Order: sequence, then C-alpha cells, then structure tokens
Amino acid sequence: MKNMTSLMKVEIIQMKRQAVYYLLSIGLPSVFYLIFSGMMSGSDIPEIALQAYLFAMTLFSIMSSAFFSIPSTLESDKTNNWQKLIQHSPVSMVEYYVSKLFSTLLTFLLSIIVVFSVGHFVRGVTLPWLDWLVIGAILLVGSVVFISMGVVGELASHVLN
Repeated sequence: MKNMTSLMKVEIIQMKRQAVYYLLSIGLPSVFYLIFSGMMSGSDIPEIALQAYLFAMTLFSIMSSAFFSIPSTLESDKTNNWQKLIQHSPVSMVEYYVSKLFSTLLTFLLSIIVVFSVGHFVRGVTLPWLDWLVIGAILLVGSVVFISMGVVGELASHVLN
C-alpha cells in the first residue's frame, strides 16, 4: 500500500507538470460547449438542449482523454523506460496501472466539475443536486470502459508490431 501511495503522489506531481494538457483537455470541451450552445440564440432555447450539449461535451472530454492521452502516456512511459524502472522496483505493474487509473479518474472528475460548472454558471443550466451527482457518477463510472479501450488499444499495438 505504501508503494501505491507513493506512485499516486508521483502521478499527481506529473499531472501538475502537464498543465497545458489539462488546460486543453478540460478547457476545450468547455469552450466548445459555450460555442455550440451560444449558436442557439434567443430565449426560446429548450433547457433540455442546453443539458444535452453539456453532457455531450463532458463525454467528449472524457472520451478524447481516454482514447488519445492514456495510450500516449503509456507509450511515453515505455519510451522513457519508466515502465522498466517500475518492473525493477518493489512496485508491481498492477500498482502502476492502478495509479494510472487513479490519475485518469481524477482528471475526469475535474473535467466533469469544470464543464458542469460552466454549464450551470454561464449558461444557466439547472438540475437538482442529486441529478448533477448521479449524472457525474454515471459519467465517471462509465469512463472506465473508455479507459479500458484505450489501454487495450495501446497494448494491442505492441502485440501487432
């Protein structure tokens, strides 16, 4: 458990160093939401349309990170010999992958909070608190499928080469 905690701390430090990536992966869906929802001008916009765009942009943020950043992170860890270092340390590869999952889910949670906040405070999307929490939880739990697909895609690329 001590190894796992240390590895998660390293992941959080690496997250702080990649501020530009997080600005783009979280900021762009927020900007896209503002652009697309802003194209529907007028006061007769149905609330459900704003909500649909909000959830679609949140899902876009999660899916793009899962399909593009996770495989590239795993590849760069392999290229930089980080995975080899992990294999020759007391940390198991399972702990390595769990720490990657932890940092990815933390990123997704941050993305959900930011995009939902933009929708609520800028566009006035309103839902009961329980609905916000349930939808956020569904997106977070459902993102594990996309994370798995990204990891499998990365591992399959090495098998096929």
